[in-house]
Amino acid sequence: MYKGIIITHGTMASCLVRTLKKISGIKTPIEAVSNEGKTADQIVDDLLIRYPVGEDTPLFVFSEFKGGSTWFAANKFANLRKNVFVFTGVNLPMLISFETKQDELDAEQLAEAVFQDGNRGITRQFYGEQAGKTKI
Repeated sequence: MYKGIIITHGTMASCLVRTLKKISGIKTPIEAVSNEGKTADQIVDDLLIRYPVGEDTPLFVFSEFKGGSTWFAANKFANLRKNVFVFTGVNLPMLISFETKQDELDAEQLAEAVFQDGNRGITRQFYGEQAGKTKI
Protein backbone atom coordinates (compact mmCIF):
# COMPACT_ATOMS: atom_id res chain seq x y z
CA MET A 1 0.00 0.00 0.00
CA TYR A 2 1.32 3.41 -1.00
CA LYS A 3 1.03 6.62 0.99
CA GLY A 4 -0.38 9.88 -0.29
CA ILE A 5 0.34 13.45 0.74
CA ILE A 6 -1.78 16.39 -0.37
CA ILE A 7 -0.06 19.76 0.05
CA THR A 8 -2.23 22.83 -0.45
CA HIS A 9 -2.88 26.37 0.63
CA GLY A 10 -5.17 26.79 3.62
CA THR A 11 -7.61 23.98 4.38
CA MET A 12 -8.02 22.65 0.85
CA ALA A 13 -6.01 19.46 1.54
CA SER A 14 -8.02 18.52 4.62
CA CYS A 15 -11.26 19.23 2.73
CA LEU A 16 -10.13 16.95 -0.11
CA VAL A 17 -9.27 14.16 2.35
CA ARG A 18 -12.66 14.49 4.10
CA THR A 19 -14.49 14.46 0.77
CA LEU A 20 -12.50 11.47 -0.48
CA LYS A 21 -13.30 9.64 2.75
CA LYS A 22 -17.02 10.24 2.19
CA ILE A 23 -16.81 8.96 -1.38
CA SER A 24 -14.49 5.97 -1.05
CA GLY A 25 -14.01 5.31 2.65
CA ILE A 26 -10.21 5.82 2.41
CA LYS A 27 -8.24 2.72 3.18
CA THR A 28 -4.97 4.33 2.11
CA PRO A 29 -3.00 6.64 4.37
CA ILE A 30 -3.42 10.11 2.88
CA GLU A 31 -1.99 13.04 4.79
CA ALA A 32 -3.31 16.58 4.43
CA VAL A 33 -0.61 19.25 4.67
CA SER A 34 -1.32 22.98 4.70
CA ASN A 35 1.23 25.65 3.90
CA GLU A 36 -0.51 28.02 6.27
CA GLY A 37 2.12 29.78 8.38
CA LYS A 38 4.94 27.74 6.81
CA THR A 39 7.53 28.33 4.15
CA ALA A 40 8.14 25.70 1.48
CA ASP A 41 11.37 24.74 3.29
CA GLN A 42 9.49 24.25 6.57
CA ILE A 43 7.02 21.96 4.81
CA VAL A 44 9.91 19.94 3.38
CA ASP A 45 11.58 19.67 6.79
CA ASP A 46 8.31 18.47 8.36
CA LEU A 47 7.82 15.87 5.62
CA LEU A 48 11.39 14.58 5.92
CA ILE A 49 10.80 13.90 9.62
CA ARG A 50 7.72 11.79 8.84
CA TYR A 51 9.07 10.24 5.63
CA PRO A 52 12.87 9.91 6.05
CA VAL A 53 15.27 9.83 3.14
CA GLY A 54 16.20 6.18 3.77
CA GLU A 55 12.66 4.88 3.27
CA ASP A 56 11.96 3.56 -0.19
CA THR A 57 8.19 3.04 -0.13
CA PRO A 58 6.79 5.04 -3.05
CA LEU A 59 4.97 8.20 -2.04
CA PHE A 60 2.39 10.04 -4.10
CA VAL A 61 2.40 13.79 -3.49
CA PHE A 62 -0.38 16.01 -4.81
CA SER A 63 -0.22 19.81 -4.99
CA GLU A 64 -2.49 22.51 -6.36
CA PHE A 65 -0.71 24.12 -9.27
CA LYS A 66 2.67 24.27 -10.91
CA GLY A 67 4.86 27.10 -9.71
CA GLY A 68 3.17 27.65 -6.36
CA SER A 69 4.83 27.24 -2.97
CA THR A 70 3.15 23.87 -2.44
CA TRP A 71 4.53 22.65 -5.77
CA PHE A 72 8.02 23.85 -4.84
CA ALA A 73 7.78 22.04 -1.49
CA ALA A 74 6.57 18.83 -3.16
CA ASN A 75 9.38 18.86 -5.71
CA LYS A 76 12.10 19.76 -3.25
CA PHE A 77 10.93 16.93 -0.98
CA ALA A 78 10.84 14.52 -3.95
CA ASN A 79 14.39 15.43 -4.94
CA LEU A 80 15.64 14.77 -1.41
CA ARG A 81 13.61 11.66 -0.62
CA LYS A 82 13.45 9.87 -4.01
CA ASN A 83 10.81 7.35 -5.08
CA VAL A 84 8.19 10.11 -5.01
CA PHE A 85 5.60 10.82 -7.68
CA VAL A 86 4.51 14.49 -7.75
CA PHE A 87 1.21 15.55 -9.31
CA THR A 88 -0.04 19.08 -9.82
CA GLY A 89 -3.63 20.17 -10.27
CA VAL A 90 -4.94 17.86 -7.56
CA ASN A 91 -8.57 16.90 -8.08
CA LEU A 92 -11.00 14.29 -6.78
CA PRO A 93 -10.83 12.04 -9.87
CA MET A 94 -7.07 11.57 -9.41
CA LEU A 95 -7.46 10.97 -5.67
CA ILE A 96 -10.22 8.41 -6.25
CA SER A 97 -7.99 6.69 -8.79
CA PHE A 98 -5.10 6.67 -6.29
CA GLU A 99 -7.37 5.24 -3.63
CA THR A 100 -9.15 2.58 -5.66
CA LYS A 101 -6.48 1.22 -8.03
CA GLN A 102 -3.62 0.48 -5.64
CA ASP A 103 -4.34 -3.22 -5.24
CA GLU A 104 -4.16 -3.91 -8.96
CA LEU A 105 -1.24 -1.73 -10.13
CA ASP A 106 2.43 -1.28 -9.31
CA ALA A 107 3.67 2.23 -8.45
CA GLU A 108 4.53 3.28 -12.01
CA GLN A 109 1.24 1.98 -13.41
CA LEU A 110 -0.68 3.66 -10.60
CA ALA A 111 1.09 6.95 -11.29
CA GLU A 112 0.03 6.75 -14.93
CA ALA A 113 -3.57 5.87 -14.01
CA VAL A 114 -3.72 8.74 -11.52
CA PHE A 115 -2.40 11.13 -14.16
CA GLN A 116 -4.81 9.90 -16.86
CA ASP A 117 -7.84 9.84 -14.56
CA GLY A 118 -7.05 13.30 -13.20
CA ASN A 119 -6.88 14.68 -16.74
CA ARG A 120 -9.99 12.80 -17.82
CA GLY A 121 -11.84 14.48 -14.95
CA ILE A 122 -11.29 17.89 -16.54
CA THR A 123 -13.78 18.80 -19.25
CA ARG A 124 -15.29 21.94 -20.63
CA GLN A 125 -18.69 22.63 -22.03
CA PHE A 126 -20.27 25.81 -23.30
CA TYR A 127 -23.94 26.67 -23.16
CA GLY A 128 -24.95 29.97 -24.69
CA GLU A 129 -25.79 31.84 -27.83
CA GLN A 130 -22.83 30.47 -29.76
CA ALA A 131 -23.11 26.88 -28.48
CA GLY A 132 -23.99 25.50 -31.90
CA LYS A 133 -21.07 27.33 -33.54
CA THR A 134 -18.40 26.39 -31.01
CA LYS A 135 -16.70 23.00 -31.19
CA ILE A 136 -16.07 21.39 -27.83
